[in-house]
Amino acid sequence: MGRQLTNPAAVTVQGTVNTLQSQGGRVPATPSITGPTSNTNLSTWTPEITSSAFFVYNSDTHSGSNWQIATDPNFTNIVRDLASTSQRVSWTLGASDLPRQEGPVYVRVRYISSASEVTPFSSPIILNRVRTISVVPGVQDANTYSFAVSYTGTGMPTSMQVRVSANLNMSSPIVDGTFSVSGGVASFAAAMTSLPGYATGSTAYYISVTPIGADSIATEYKATLTSPSNAFTASNQEAYYLDNTQGVVWGFTLNGGNAQKAIQFSTTQDFSSVVFSSTTSPVAASNLPGLADGTTTYYYRVAAKFGNEFSALSQGATMRTVAILSSLTSGASSGTYSIPARLAGTATIHYIGGGGGGPTNMNGGSGGGGSGQIRVWSGPLAGGDQLIWSAGSGAPRVEVGEAAQTPAPSGSATTLTVAGVVLPSATGGGGGSGTSGYGGTDFGTAGAGGANGCANNSTGSGGSTWATGLHAAYGPEGSGGYYNGAGGPGYKHTFGLTDPIRGNTIGGDEGPKWPSSTSPTATYPGRGGAGGIGFGGGGGGGDHYSYYSWSARGERGAVIVWFGGYPF
Repeated sequence: MGRQLTNPAAVTVQGTVNTLQSQGGRVPATPSITGPTSNTNLSTWTPEITSSAFFVYNSDTHSGSNWQIATDPNFTNIVRDLASTSQRVSWTLGASDLPRQEGPVYVRVRYISSASEVTPFSSPIILNRVRTISVVPGVQDANTYSFAVSYTGTGMPTSMQVRVSANLNMSSPIVDGTFSVSGGVASFAAAMTSLPGYATGSTAYYISVTPIGADSIATEYKATLTSPSNAFTASNQEAYYLDNTQGVVWGFTLNGGNAQKAIQFSTTQDFSSVVFSSTTSPVAASNLPGLADGTTTYYYRVAAKFGNEFSALSQGATMRTVAILSSLTSGASSGTYSIPARLAGTATIHYIGGGGGGPTNMNGGSGGGGSGQIRVWSGPLAGGDQLIWSAGSGAPRVEVGEAAQTPAPSGSATTLTVAGVVLPSATGGGGGSGTSGYGGTDFGTAGAGGANGCANNSTGSGGSTWATGLHAAYGPEGSGGYYNGAGGPGYKHTFGLTDPIRGNTIGGDEGPKWPSSTSPTATYPGRGGAGGIGFGGGGGGGDHYSYYSWSARGERGAVIVWFGGYPF
């Protein structure tokens, strides 16, 4: 029979309703839809539709409304037609009013008055049913890919059926399962060995996703899987051949995920072939024939490793040759180094004094130890020239009395003779000292440090702010503090070397603020921590309150030869 809307007190409308005119030809004003805004993308299947107020004339009232939804602007395919005396200026769609398909729907409304007057239909608005499925590959661990499949748009599935195959028709699927959705995302993993060629892009893989659940648009989605390597980039890459140890140390910052870092070597800069790949540093020169004696030139590039596959993250670059004539905590602290004939030419030598110590102060402020002085020599070196060196030791870790106000020990000087010429020594950093004050107002005195640097500031006295010196960020003095004074930082470059005792903080590691029952050992660097993140010369950090009163050691000095000159 068609639509029917009844106002018990006034009017009954049946069948196809056209605009009625009564009371002298008066027609109520055409309504308009006030919300949502036309062309809105729906996030839910049950939005609320609102419309303008009814125009009241004399005693006429708003008897009812007729709402329509269609899939076309001409309303030839109406999917919902509601006549209502209660939902007159707003209508919240029911769960089954909209088909679970992508695409626009059109909504309009007209009003009926208590005098049997019917308005024209409003201008329709457009509501978009939308769905976007995206797949983000990643790395779960060294042997496993991770995938996050997200659903955004209208509605939300409870789970997703996922298949991954090397064939677009999804035959012989490698992954075939149903995965629950949480927060719009379904996650799954796949062994790297199950997707050979995926990381490098040599093999194409495809994914099929079908959302499951009455509240989702459940049509199948297919796409080519993007390589996980696309998400990774490298920065700060460095590689050095250490002539004195015959090894290549390298490192870089991997951005984008937790893939394994790797380095690759080739004898051609375009990497037409890869000679050797490694995920560890250093790389022994024995893996690169001809490197140690200079008969073969090698280029390097950094990469991300996925299972057994490598994805290059940089172009081929040459390695710089460096000789490090001391180590941080072990090995020789002095010796003689002869310049190989193949490395003759311009060189720059940095030599750094040992770092000063940081005091331990029971119930008082403490100052950090100063950095060792950094001196620079530049000039020509001939094959056979000798470098005679002695790296200054960092301030030792010593037992001090409670509330000691005397400075911690200073670092020792580093000496260097180049081709028979004795150079000025690089002095060690001064030790920090403490105060006997208590109550948060007294600060320890920072240790004085070497030249070429800037001051380090913590929360107390002893300097302004960190800055970049001639060759590195390092400070001439530590910083005093009521709790823990920070030691002056060491030399900038780590050359891929690590020292778990030093940790990875610039300057001295700050110690705990309150007592600890840990007994001191011969290798323990003191409650204030050891020297800085750089290669040599960092001052020890001071400690406010330690169970055992031991000063923090400074970092050993260093002698570093840059063949070809300093590149930074």
